[in-house]
Amino acid sequence: MIADKKIALDGFISASAPLEDGPAWFERLITPGSGLLKVVLLLNG
Repeated sequence: MIADKKIALDGFISASAPLEDGPAWFERLITPGSGLLKVVLLLNG
C-alpha cells in the first residue's frame, strides 16, 4: 500500500539522516516541543 501511494507517509517523517547521526536525532525527537514525529535513519546515508 505504501509503494502504491495508497498511504501517504510524508506527514509522518520529519527528516532522514545517516545512521551515525541517530543518537543526536533521538535526543531531538524526545525534546518536548521539537515538533518532530519520525526520523528515518539511512544505513548508507
